[in-house]
Amino acid sequence: STTGIDFLAMLEYESYRLTDNLDEEYVQDNELKSIQRWRLPSKKEPRGTFRVDNTTTGLEGVKRVKIRAHRYVKIKSTYTNESGDYHIDMGFRYNVHYSLIFENATGFKIWGNWAFTAPAHFNMGWHSKSGYNREIYRSSNAWKWATVNNAVHKYYNYCEDYSIAKPPSNLRVWVFENNSNFILGSAAMLRRTWGLKGLTTTSKIANFYFKTHGLNLYINQIALLTKFAQPDITISLNSSITQTDNVYNVTFHECAHASHWTKVKSSYWIKYINYIITYGAYGDGTGRNAGYCGVGEMWANYIGALFERKAFIRYWPYNSTAFGDGWRWFLEGEDWYNPGFLKDVNNISDISTYEIFSCLRSETNTILKMVEQLKSKTNYDTQIDKAYENYTDWP
Repeated sequence: STTGIDFLAMLEYESYRLTDNLDEEYVQDNELKSIQRWRLPSKKEPRGTFRVDNTTTGLEGVKRVKIRAHRYVKIKSTYTNESGDYHIDMGFRYNVHYSLIFENATGFKIWGNWAFTAPAHFNMGWHSKSGYNREIYRSSNAWKWATVNNAVHKYYNYCEDYSIAKPPSNLRVWVFENNSNFILGSAAMLRRTWGLKGLTTTSKIANFYFKTHGLNLYINQIALLTKFAQPDITISLNSSITQTDNVYNVTFHECAHASHWTKVKSSYWIKYINYIITYGAYGDGTGRNAGYCGVGEMWANYIGALFERKAFIRYWPYNSTAFGDGWRWFLEGEDWYNPGFLKDVNNISDISTYEIFSCLRSETNTILKMVEQLKSKTNYDTQIDKAYENYTDWP
């Protein structure tokens, strides 16, 4: 006699056979061994590794993303570890279908293109019940999702290292392709500001994304953005030419904005976003509420470069003086908000990166107020003044 479990396994086998869904290897096996028709294959728990090409450092694990294996109605999910390794703790008798779902165990999601009802999915097809390994290169749609995923995950770890507030819970990052030579980012924090005093009309949404990403949004796309999607951060890039270190820099930059939002909340952010809508990106620093933008961009530019340097300084050419001792994508005198000022301040012996972050208060809405906040953190006020005077184009 057979046990109930054996009977269900036989029923599963026969269902696959009758519907032509039995793996070819088992069809051939049973044709050769027809007298052992009910000799069932053993169960295996899938294991493997998913890695993405880091164009600076080489292949690295796709960190802490969801991996789903299924055989029709039999479904099991888990998360990769820091190295991209996974183990599905469910046994399968036959080949299974594998998918990477960009929902990170750390607490954020990556969206792809216009798939706003769920995190980005990378369907990898049917493979061995024992497991499947995959290396993701720039020719794959999943490269940009995996690369931004790893950058956001690393940012969260750096927040712990520097005692900086992490972005708000359930962060949503929309990552999509563009046809330009640039990687573009924005941090509207839309789901946290939509419907308040700022981003209240579809025309403002359209204007913001046109100015930050060059997107010409249609009405139905804006409806998705405001009703279902509401991304916090958006990043657009051209996978065929974009380098990993640049993706990390921009992602760290936008995540730094999200940490800033955690500190100051929506009323501050509305003024910040409306400045960008009104004056076109960053303006010249003289418009209404320019200080919100100046403080925010100074902070995000500096942190983006600082964390990128931390991630890559060990690798050539970052350790070359040709790249300013590792500050590869950093323009110290950028625009009128001069993020190099914070780099100079961070070099003062008694000012930490955490103390710089602590100055980002809701009332810190001009660069001069930021200067005064920084002076409250040090015994060397004159060094703050000297750092400020290193730049002569303040508005």
